[in-house]
Amino acid sequence: MRSRIRELRRASLYEKVTKIIGSTVRGSAIIGENCFIKNSFIGPFTSVGDGGTIENSSIEYCITLRNTMISNVERLEESLIGEFVRIIRNSNKRYGRRLTIGDYSIIEI
Repeated sequence: MRSRIRELRRASLYEKVTKIIGSTVRGSAIIGENCFIKNSFIGPFTSVGDGGTIENSSIEYCITLRNTMISNVERLEESLIGEFVRIIRNSNKRYGRRLTIGDYSIIEI
């Protein structure tokens, strides 16, 4: 299946095995191998690690390491996301947040 990219700006790199559907990738951006990006905006200075999934989300100035999933996140910026992390918007309208945080972490809410 060929990638259907809305916009791919200069200085953006992505691997051939990666699928990009209905999304905008604005350079400088790097998309790793075996990634799936659908209906999303990948902004400048962003790197998506191998095996990453970004769906219905907007990220910029971010680095995501391998096998990270970001789904239905309206806007994520200036973030470093570790390996095997899942960031999913909860449709439940509770005001509290549920977090699992590793050692030496910094969280800004």
